[in-house]
Amino acid sequence: MTEAIIIGLLVMSLDLVMGYAGLVSFGHAAFFGVGAYISAWVLAWQPISFPLILFLAFGVNALLGMVVGLIAIQARGIYFAMITLAMSEVIHWTLYDLRGISGGDSGIVGIIPSPISFPGVFSLDLTRPWAYFYLTVLTVALAFWLAYRFVHSPFGSVLQGIKDNENRCRFIGYRVKKYKLTAVIFSSGLAGLAGALYSPLYGFASPHLMEFHLSGKIILMNLLGGMGTLVGPIVGGVFLTIFESIISSYIKEYLIFIGIAFVLLVIFLPHGLYGVLAKGWGKFIFFVPGEKP
Repeated sequence: MTEAIIIGLLVMSLDLVMGYAGLVSFGHAAFFGVGAYISAWVLAWQPISFPLILFLAFGVNALLGMVVGLIAIQARGIYFAMITLAMSEVIHWTLYDLRGISGGDSGIVGIIPSPISFPGVFSLDLTRPWAYFYLTVLTVALAFWLAYRFVHSPFGSVLQGIKDNENRCRFIGYRVKKYKLTAVIFSSGLAGLAGALYSPLYGFASPHLMEFHLSGKIILMNLLGGMGTLVGPIVGGVFLTIFESIISSYIKEYLIFIGIAFVLLVIFLPHGLYGVLAKGWGKFIFFVPGEKP
């Protein structure tokens, strides 16, 4: 469940650019991997309070996202997607070749999360699974609140307008590139936050966390859950992570069944899993995809 919630955060971070700004990123896993390495490096060399590590991962990836975004937003459509893929491969292989700090194929292992402590008040041992789970839930809830405020602000409305008709937004005076860049920066920071939570959970960080395989998977999770809803991507990430974990225990060729399930869901549930939940429990859920929030 902890892994599923972390992946849900990663998918939600992609939804900020894909579901609201209409920017499809093929390299979003690069920020996830960098966040994982930041957490691993700090914990291995100079352990500090874990919340500070999360802030650091968010900030560094936001800066990295700004660099990538400044290049990628010069293009539109599939060209934006290909630039993000190229940039992620540059980050991936640069870290892979720096074996002295990345560990190469083996990565960095033996990562143990540092405790959260306030002298004389309390101390939380994050090596206990339940403690790490609650920290993850709290972190993802805070990230969701920030993202929700972000997309339901006037800024978010302009962002959705850019997705619907970028040329019209530009003609009426909005600085489209500034809005796109801001979305990429915030999205990258949240992806790095997810990575910083992931590496201490399993005790390792590896360049394989940055591969296109993961970037493609989180795009599928976004579509599966319900793009442009924030809640939907979290639902899609949690569902597919748990489903994959269960079915892979029984069937070796489990990816075939996941692929079939995904095709059926896209055909028969165009608004994703969140669309089904919204129809069933509409009064308890923020809004139904396709309607005004």
